[in-house]
Amino acid sequence: AIGLRKSISSAKRMTMILGDMAATYSLSALSNAALLIYLKYILKLNMGGSFLEIYAVTLVGSLIGISIGILIGSLPGVGEGAKMGINLCITLFSSFLSGLMMGGIKYLIEEYCPIINRINPASLISDALHSLNIYDDYAKYAQCMVIMVVMSAVLLTAGIVIARRETYDSI
Repeated sequence: AIGLRKSISSAKRMTMILGDMAATYSLSALSNAALLIYLKYILKLNMGGSFLEIYAVTLVGSLIGISIGILIGSLPGVGEGAKMGINLCITLFSSFLSGLMMGGIKYLIEEYCPIINRINPASLISDALHSLNIYDDYAKYAQCMVIMVVMSAVLLTAGIVIARRETYDSI
């Protein structure tokens, strides 16, 4: 129903998608900031790294999450329930492969198929946070951040291209 209304709008789809993304990203940035402030300054948890470095990871993590959501949301001929299921499966599988559900799986993947760890958003986020806490240099942190930004751009571009091709019947 929203797609039907948006398809007759005079605004370009890319403008609408980027506007929706900006609103979602702004709310995500605010909620991430509130959570980090609560964890770091109220609960006084030592998270390793400075507040701004950790916040940058959450911002880029939100960006890649929203980009994945836009790509999934732009899939033609897929119902809302199926899109939610796809999103849930991607999130859970990504978390599993990064070792967030089962210890040691990430190291097995690193040994036998390391490319998965280089393109898995959950692995990249956990590696970036881990590198802030463990390593003295920022090489791994910067690598993870750059990969996530590039992946976000690719996913967002793919989502916009797919959404531009989708048409709806006349109301």
